[in-house]
Amino acid sequence: MKLFRFILFSLCGLIAISTVYGSTEPEGPLYQMLWNDMNAVKVVDDHFAISISDNSIIVSELVDSLQAFEISRVVPVDYAPTRLKEYDTLLVVCSEDFSLSAYRISSLPDLECLWTVSPGIPFADYVFHDRSLYLSSWYNGLWRFSFDASFDAVFVDSSMVGIMMTQLAIEDDTLYALDEYNGIMRYALDGNGFGQFIDYLYVPKETSGFVCLDTTLLILLKTDGVLIGSFDHQGSGVTDSLVDVGHPRRIYKTSGKIVLVENRYVRVMDLTNFEITSMAEIETGGVDGDLFQFKGRNHLILPRKGGGLIAFDLLDVSYPRVALHRSGPVNDLLLVDGKLITGGGDNPIDVYTLDADLLPQYNYTMYKGLKNVQALDNNGDTLVAYYAGLNKVIFMLNALDPDSFYVERSFFLDDTLTGELQLLDHKIDTLRALIAVGETSVQAYTISDSGFVTQIEPWHFIGRVSSVLVHDTLLFVATTKNQIWTHRIMPGFELERLSIVDISASTYELTWFGDRLMVFVQNDLVIYDMTDPRSPQIDTVINLPFTVLESELVDDRLYAIGPEGIGVFDLTSSLPVLMSVSGKGGSMLAVEGNVLVASDGTSLDIYYLSDDDQPDTPRDLPDAFVLQQNYPNPFNAGTTIRYSLPTRSHVKIDIINILGQKVRTLVDAEQPADSYETYWDGTNSSRHTVATGVYFYRFRAGDISVTRKMLLLK
Repeated sequence: MKLFRFILFSLCGLIAISTVYGSTEPEGPLYQMLWNDMNAVKVVDDHFAISISDNSIIVSELVDSLQAFEISRVVPVDYAPTRLKEYDTLLVVCSEDFSLSAYRISSLPDLECLWTVSPGIPFADYVFHDRSLYLSSWYNGLWRFSFDASFDAVFVDSSMVGIMMTQLAIEDDTLYALDEYNGIMRYALDGNGFGQFIDYLYVPKETSGFVCLDTTLLILLKTDGVLIGSFDHQGSGVTDSLVDVGHPRRIYKTSGKIVLVENRYVRVMDLTNFEITSMAEIETGGVDGDLFQFKGRNHLILPRKGGGLIAFDLLDVSYPRVALHRSGPVNDLLLVDGKLITGGGDNPIDVYTLDADLLPQYNYTMYKGLKNVQALDNNGDTLVAYYAGLNKVIFMLNALDPDSFYVERSFFLDDTLTGELQLLDHKIDTLRALIAVGETSVQAYTISDSGFVTQIEPWHFIGRVSSVLVHDTLLFVATTKNQIWTHRIMPGFELERLSIVDISASTYELTWFGDRLMVFVQNDLVIYDMTDPRSPQIDTVINLPFTVLESELVDDRLYAIGPEGIGVFDLTSSLPVLMSVSGKGGSMLAVEGNVLVASDGTSLDIYYLSDDDQPDTPRDLPDAFVLQQNYPNPFNAGTTIRYSLPTRSHVKIDIINILGQKVRTLVDAEQPADSYETYWDGTNSSRHTVATGVYFYRFRAGDISVTRKMLLLK
């Protein structure tokens, strides 16, 4: 069989990690490229942007000629980063399981991990002072640890003065600590015990954060608004409020200005009179950013919706700039004659060559100013690209030659929601055809030998189109109405309806095998006998351990990708045989020779496919029903639930609140004997975030019912 050797790479730097062969749980990537998934960012020395993602730390360097940052290093980590803070020459990253890792940043772009500590308690925030670590732990108060010579955290003392302790800040030798129910406390830090309590600023409303401005504090409310407070003021300490500021989630301060960021707006205010000097409506992917200077002017940088980073000039935030070169997302990819071709949201079409070790080398860009590439396809060295911003399809000839490629023809599409192109590699009658897959229709364009393009009347369907397959003259269209429509494309490109079959759920991938149609429906592969396309008959249903979003048939192998990984099917027998599932999850892939390239839109992943005709050694199956404790627990973003089945069973896992009400169903499916895991992101069935508190997860399989408790903290 063909096994995976996982290779990822960085656009500017190569990071060695580990190599995995044939494992269903790869230990991690070897290299990464076109990384654009960023949750928070800090800027160091106005030159390096350090970002965190779900499993990596990304270092980017400011390039003046690009007026943007370019990725220099991608450092995979074995934890899920949630926050990052800068302390002198250290970057301290907090993980989802409440550990802290310190990295030396004096030699950027290189990052060196110096130490990792796990205090042993969940915490909302962390700050450092000399060799002491202060933590806020919600209802468990404030904690102080000191570091010994080995950088182990040793408990010193704690304070239970507050009720709900969250944000921390240190100004000079004073610790400011937010009690969300009462206000902001001050402690004088010394070498003994926790520190001496000074006083507190009472806030009569629930508070979500604060910013220190000398003796004045800006206080963010959980409802709309920002209050102004002072410790020198008698009574509540609240002296005024900011007007017309909406509901800021973060406030950043710089010389003479503050910047307020909420989900839809960014506002710049003058500190002398608190008047708004600049304001813009934005679409940001996150609010955890930083301020930096570029060409003598102050800028705000934030994670960008859709990937990468975005920067705002504080003199006028109305014109933000994309702040990460090739910020994505990756929308499509091709492998053609040893070349890797990519395109995406903020990415033009880039072409890379693969060396003997399959490491890509940037070769050239096709029309740098043309971005927003939604779909790609090819026939030999003819490349077809759909540019969503232009709503235009462009044919490029000699696309594999950097010196001679050119635009042969282009035309506009009727459907502005086209998400996929299929350039048919065979003729229908005497014409080639291009299929453009829209939201509720499929549009065909015929191409004569002389290059004349004719638009065919759109083919409309009931429901949104989720997948399209053309085999010979048969057109198969799957819709979100849980149906598959089969038509024959006639010589004049009119359609003859042959059949409509109902399926159990939506499918996002159809493929052809022999004289049968393979339909991936959730975790099932349903195979239809299409001997008579007017009357499709279910041949076989194969339960799979993963969901398939895209597949590619190469000789006697079918490669399929989904959120859980990449599956390899052997097609040498009468039925497909799933040989392995491994690698990273994703939504698109391309295969050529011994190379497989995959992507989930946030990075490009390269695999080497080695030849081995023997299937994997069967894995030992569980011998009992097991429901493990969720991890992490407590958690503040999401948690994983693992369980095992000794026999095929119908499994249902429900999240239940403390009142016994069902919050959400995570699993409700028939599953074969194996070990599984599922993930809860802290949302209910309507995908709204639930409140902090105790929850239960109930596992039912056959006659077995087990319930465990977990704690969500925010």
